[in-house]
Amino acid sequence: MDKKHLSESDICDKFIRPAMEAAGWNGMDQIYREFPLRAGRVVVRGQKAYRDKTTVVRADYALFHKPNIPLAVVEAKDNSQAMGAGMAQAIHYAGLLGVPFSFSSNGDGFVFRDATMATGTGTGKTTTAFQIIWRLWKSGAKKRILFLADRNILIDQTMVNDFRPFKGAMAKLSPNAKGVERVDAQGTVSVEDVTLAVNKTTKQVDKSYEIYLSLYQAVSGTEEADSTHHSDTRKYRADVQRRHRREAAFSIRPMGRQLQDRKS
Repeated sequence: MDKKHLSESDICDKFIRPAMEAAGWNGMDQIYREFPLRAGRVVVRGQKAYRDKTTVVRADYALFHKPNIPLAVVEAKDNSQAMGAGMAQAIHYAGLLGVPFSFSSNGDGFVFRDATMATGTGTGKTTTAFQIIWRLWKSGAKKRILFLADRNILIDQTMVNDFRPFKGAMAKLSPNAKGVERVDAQGTVSVEDVTLAVNKTTKQVDKSYEIYLSLYQAVSGTEEADSTHHSDTRKYRADVQRRHRREAAFSIRPMGRQLQDRKS
């Protein structure tokens, strides 16, 4: 099949939507086609007014975690255009919908962009991060994933609460942790330790884990971080900085093979 001869709508139906569903998105309640972002222009004629439906702003696709919790928009282009040709439009639409993630595709693959989530406490940032990491982890799309926070207590609480399903594959990039107090239904208080990836004595990083959590200060190049973390941690910092400077492109064909939800 020569994609160059297909319309944008055909590209959406034959390549983009199947790739998203293969990646684990539920086509019934997480993928929304032609999702409205802004109502059309109001036209006034004499004593009558109506909304011009042709001016309604719609995203080709909106991706939802669950009802009323959108995560991303996907902008599609026909195959005669570059994979990232719709990125500027996708970023604009993401702003209208209030989501941090934008995708552009021409049927050959996806270009992805994320914006830092600058939302208030309690608005679901950790839940959103968990969903994204869960999909990347279960699909095998990424071999290692790094989660950053600005306080140790936030990392420790995240590990024993929201990120608990990652236990065994997750560790903290630090040689020290105090643990987190937990109170059960009977009122019994216990301290749950978190798994550490950095050996206290050698300061070597255990690379056998798939998901790492760290203070962002440890990957931002501060002197304190450099004096308390091994050079392997600084390698993570360099990798993170490189990733933030570029957009990631993904091939649909490998995606179809890789993004199968592996049974644990």
